[in-house]
Amino acid sequence: MKKPQATVYGGALMCLRTISGFTFIVVAMLNPRQFAQTIVLDGVEPGSLDGASANLVLVIVLGAYALALVLYLLLALFVLLGHNWARIVAMAFATVSIIVSFVRYWNSGVEITLRTTLLSLALDILILLALSSTAARVYARRPRARPDRPADGPADGPGDGRADNTDPAQIVAAESRAGALKRPERGGLRKRGRTR
Repeated sequence: MKKPQATVYGGALMCLRTISGFTFIVVAMLNPRQFAQTIVLDGVEPGSLDGASANLVLVIVLGAYALALVLYLLLALFVLLGHNWARIVAMAFATVSIIVSFVRYWNSGVEITLRTTLLSLALDILILLALSSTAARVYARRPRARPDRPADGPADGPGDGRADNTDPAQIVAAESRAGALKRPERGGLRKRGRTR
């Protein structure tokens, strides 16, 4: 089955989000004192701590963030491989990230700018749009051949005359036709009642 563009775009955007996160870590490590003054943990500003304590806080915060980015990159690879669970987890993460940004803006008045969360928020919205598309859903939920089962007969080739049932566009068209067949015609019952 051919990988749809929505899945490729979603995985690529997830990789871009990871790259932007690692860029943030590098910038924070180049300016540790300025970064320490911008974060607050339990009401204590790390910038007001002594040098060793501030560095420890920075290492813990940036290390945890780097670990989360590595896990997110692995999730992006699973999305590109077409795993449905990875697509759902990625959409859930993007949704939670968008909601957290909105709540922080609404409650605390934290501005959404290019220096803060604008880039990650924009990427989360685009990831959510790409991975929630019908083509990405059909690709992730496609039937997979099990390696422990032998094939029942010859494999489908390009010249065997059979249609490829794993093409996302064909599956979406078939679902649309099936939905159209299930809808009753308007006034069908009334017409039958009049003929009796």
